[in-house]
Amino acid sequence: MFDVVRHAGRLDVGIEPNTYFAVECSCGHEALVATFQAGTSVSCEQCGAELRVPSLRELKSLPVVDVSPIGELEAQIAEQEEVFDGRCQLCDVHRGAYWLPVLVVAFRDNDGYCRSFVVPCIVCDLCFGDFRRGVWSGRIQGLWNAGVKLVLLVVAVLLAIVIAFILPVIGILGVLLFGASLILYLSRFDMNPFIRRHLNRICRLDETLSSADGYRTRLGRWHDIEYED
Repeated sequence: MFDVVRHAGRLDVGIEPNTYFAVECSCGHEALVATFQAGTSVSCEQCGAELRVPSLRELKSLPVVDVSPIGELEAQIAEQEEVFDGRCQLCDVHRGAYWLPVLVVAFRDNDGYCRSFVVPCIVCDLCFGDFRRGVWSGRIQGLWNAGVKLVLLVVAVLLAIVIAFILPVIGILGVLLFGASLILYLSRFDMNPFIRRHLNRICRLDETLSSADGYRTRLGRWHDIEYED
């Protein structure tokens, strides 16, 4: 239907506590097991068969399954489940005709964490016009927000100049540091406001990325959805 690259749904890393792996059953279903279950047995949720969980040494050779909120979201997208099943995300009635890829990049400052994934926005013919107008209005609002940030920066610089006559060294350093921190904070969630509201409505993006210090997005180009009827 639509092609989305799953960037980091599974990670090949060493074994750590509370790491999860997928063990395949003869019926084709994959059971999720943790390191503390190594060497034991679990039941397949689909057919009920008993599955032997590999030892820790054997688990090392298996791909790690990401069970974080971001990993779960990526799995839903890759499997085209729930709001990504091809129905219009606006009306939730008609079959989607177009999809817009939104690249989301989440980051943390303290440990250099950075992770990217693509969220598809799916709309039908009837909702396509409304969605495009919303995207453009969001861009205008984004430019306005950028202008406000610039004004705040200019005010901080002017304030620093004024204070420099009163407290020459401490005044300049303190105000510049405050201004830089303010601009950095305001740019944490630098994205189209309309797209942010839409992503929060369909997949609670702010909640999913709550462990990150911030995130940014980049919109791709519209694509037609091709169905195999």
